[in-house]
Amino acid sequence: MGTVKQIIINKKQIRHFDLSNFLPDKIEFKLAAEAVLRLNNSSAFSFKHLHFIIGLRARVDFDCLFKQLVGKRQYYVTADLMGAYSQLNVNLLHNGQDQSEADYFLTINHQAANSFSKITIRRLLQGRARSNLYGLVKVWPQAKAVDSFLLDKTLLMGRRAQVVSKPDLKILNNQAAVYHGVTVSRPDHKEIDYLTSRGFTNRQALNLVVQGFIKGKN
Repeated sequence: MGTVKQIIINKKQIRHFDLSNFLPDKIEFKLAAEAVLRLNNSSAFSFKHLHFIIGLRARVDFDCLFKQLVGKRQYYVTADLMGAYSQLNVNLLHNGQDQSEADYFLTINHQAANSFSKITIRRLLQGRARSNLYGLVKVWPQAKAVDSFLLDKTLLMGRRAQVVSKPDLKILNNQAAVYHGVTVSRPDHKEIDYLTSRGFTNRQALNLVVQGFIKGKN
């Protein structure tokens, strides 16, 4: 089963974690009422499973970069929004290098009323990189007035890069607002031509397009 580390965030506590410092296969964060957890990474890191258990009015902000150079990896992110008015905000950027392959498995369980989640996944795939995303957002019968959005955006930089996106929604009551969106694109040559006409080199223009994608402008 691998190594598991459990971290408890106490009531009204605000905690910051740099995931670069963690080595376990699975990390479980359990948030008590009104706790706040902020996750990021300052350098490359790898994990198999992150699990969030979010209590009453607690919030998780997860903002991370995954840079995969080689090989095949699987990443699991599970969130159980157990308390009313609990929140989950996820902003992940996956930078897949040539011949790397990554599978993402996202499971978001809204089990409490007025819970909120916004999941944004951006995948930048170079060369022959491949990436698959399987996302499930489930709203339980008792979870009224839920608001959830899952967005998956991919920029294919390599001619032979491949991407799969399979979002799934399971809504078990009629008082929830749940949405998902998927886009797959390549660099816009018209945009690059415009930038080069303004004095940028092709490389500079392409870098600007990529930075715009990373920052959410494309």
